[in-house]
Amino acid sequence: MINYICNFLIKYHQKFIYLFFVLYFFIFIIIVSSFYLPIISRFSKLFGQLSLLTYIITLVPGMALRFGLNYPIFTVLRLYRRHFGISMFLFALTHMVLSGLIFSTSFRIVVSTIALIILFFLFITSNNISQKMLSKNWFLLQKLTYVTMFLIFIHVALLDFGALSLLFLAVIILQIISFLYPKLI
Repeated sequence: MINYICNFLIKYHQKFIYLFFVLYFFIFIIIVSSFYLPIISRFSKLFGQLSLLTYIITLVPGMALRFGLNYPIFTVLRLYRRHFGISMFLFALTHMVLSGLIFSTSFRIVVSTIALIILFFLFITSNNISQKMLSKNWFLLQKLTYVTMFLIFIHVALLDFGALSLLFLAVIILQIISFLYPKLI
């Protein structure tokens, strides 16, 4: 059943990408309406959690590839990885705007602002045109995600060290092991 769903998502991935555009539109509406409806700012934590979960989804295909895992689910994640990354940035931006702490001098907010700035550059270069123009430098730029990974962990751990923080810590450890794994074998 899962293989059937994965094959369906792979076969029609171009059509499913339009769903991401609908999601982007709704995120835009939420950001704009937050300036007029203060109740929406209560959703800040939800967008932070969505941002973290979509970020984890963007990290999984690379780890699976380095571990040599080749299952249809990882192929699906690889096909939609760019859009999950864009969604992650938009969720993080929404989280930052809704929290109203953009210009705070708190260490955890400064760290997250630095991460968001790095993610902005990854966001604006997450397209085929940038990939062609920057060629090898595009891959180097996209590797800044690993710097952001640690900055995001610091932000999350300082805010609320709970189940989501532990999940993210496990992903970071797996990420490090996935880089060491090919060298050890």
